[in-house]
Amino acid sequence: MNTAKPDHEPQGRSQRLRRLLTRGRWNNRTTRVLGAAVVLAVPAFVIAGPPVSAAPATHAKAHRVAPLPVPPQMKALEPLLGKWKCDEKAAPDQQFIINTTRTLDGHYQNDEVTINPGNVHAIASYGWNPLDQVYFSQYHDNWGSSSSTTSPGWKDGHLIFTGDLIQIAAPSATGHATGAHIKLKDDYTLVRPGYFKDTTTVTFNGTDYPHSYDCHTIE
Repeated sequence: MNTAKPDHEPQGRSQRLRRLLTRGRWNNRTTRVLGAAVVLAVPAFVIAGPPVSAAPATHAKAHRVAPLPVPPQMKALEPLLGKWKCDEKAAPDQQFIINTTRTLDGHYQNDEVTINPGNVHAIASYGWNPLDQVYFSQYHDNWGSSSSTTSPGWKDGHLIFTGDLIQIAAPSATGHATGAHIKLKDDYTLVRPGYFKDTTTVTFNGTDYPHSYDCHTIE
């Protein structure tokens, strides 16, 4: 494991990040929780619509197009739907709320996340990658942090997402901030309906910083 600081690292930056990571995922200075937001871009040359006609508009009755079928793999994520309050013993003053809903006709699940103290607002989207046969999660927040992770699915009662996180140490109105590229692992387990655990581990400079969250439905 590489524990040496990069030569270009500003004085004190490593120490500030370690303090951030040991205080809890968010706890006033965010370190990410549940995964990241999906951005799907379709190049113009892939889908080209018909040319605009100069003919007068007709008044034919509009027909609603049936939605595309949802991948059956998305059913495995349904236990995570709902509004949740997540608690960590190491951060008893933290207010951490997740509202998980279906979107795009059920093809994705979206998390809307709020965390205080810290005034963190985030969006994470979870979906199924039919090409590589994995689940994926993409996340971003109003501090500027973002992550992208993947998971093979539930195995032995665990749903594990792993990937990369860009962690911002503190928000800045200038568009310039300190932070780091770190590794992220989220390990979900279902205790019972309405209660799941998430063990989040972030790895910085070869050191793991684990945090455990107990999430209960509140509505």
